[in-house]
Amino acid sequence: MDEKSEVQKRIEILKTQLEGDIRFEVNRAKFDHWASMILMFLALASSGVAGIGGLLEVFTIKQTGAIALLPSILALIATTLKFEGKSAWHYRKKNRLEDLRDQLILQLPEIPTLDQIAALSKKRSNCIKSFQDEWEPNFPMDWSNVQNDLTPQKQRIKDSNK
Repeated sequence: MDEKSEVQKRIEILKTQLEGDIRFEVNRAKFDHWASMILMFLALASSGVAGIGGLLEVFTIKQTGAIALLPSILALIATTLKFEGKSAWHYRKKNRLEDLRDQLILQLPEIPTLDQIAALSKKRSNCIKSFQDEWEPNFPMDWSNVQNDLTPQKQRIKDSNK
């Protein structure tokens, strides 16, 4: 196989990888954005339904109480899973991958070398790694919003039994 056809083959492989990565990031960004919006809408709607239903006595006390719990549960889910932050992260990653795709398609010389293609592939790998390194400290499961079950009373009892 001559070098020109090898270059074309590698360009197509890298282009396919980048386009697949971009599609994935767009889908995840949209999912996370809509998950955040839906949770917010449900929290507001359930709050309004509980308020209006309770005032108009449409629901029993237990039903009103159950509906009134939903906003805080939904808010806890939204803040714990950080959908908006994840959406922004996916869009930033997509933008960086699009930049790499544009470099591959539009910014390389008319006849690129294998080294130039390899350098772009290395940039893709570095991009993925740097975004993964950013993900881990920013989007762990955040349970800080959930109260520790060792309330001060239980903690005092536990300490006194030592």
